[in-house]
Amino acid sequence: MQRVIGIESPAQARHGQINARGDQEQRQHRQGPQVAIDEPERGQVVIALAVTGLTLFTATLTKLREYGILKALGAGTTRLALTVAAQAAWSVTLALAVAVVVSMLLGAAIGAATPNVEVAIQTASIVRTGITALAVGALASLIPLRRVLRVDPATAFRRP
Repeated sequence: MQRVIGIESPAQARHGQINARGDQEQRQHRQGPQVAIDEPERGQVVIALAVTGLTLFTATLTKLREYGILKALGAGTTRLALTVAAQAAWSVTLALAVAVVVSMLLGAAIGAATPNVEVAIQTASIVRTGITALAVGALASLIPLRRVLRVDPATAFRRP
């Protein structure tokens, strides 16, 4: 199923910039070409899961010694799991913030370059993407979590 990207804020609908009833012909005539995207499919989520998992796994491997020290100091499984989950949440949140800023900048650049094309980002889309990204990040954090829970605390004190 495809949907058309665009913001139909109440202010735009009141001023007649966008036909609030969704009449496709009038909308295309007034605004020019529309950009259509597919709803996220399973394949896209699997790819996001793989990329996020590998990124978190790499970040965790670089800090494996620190996790070993935490374990040696008595940090329990819950504490280590929360630490890995927090790392995943921060990574996903930062990535989402960068993606939104870059999207807005690209939208403004496209709008300036081609006045008949309007790129708009809906708040609901950002929220849906953020929720999906956090869910993917939570699932992806399970990959490095297994490695952290199996680390031997004695390895933290060995010379590299």
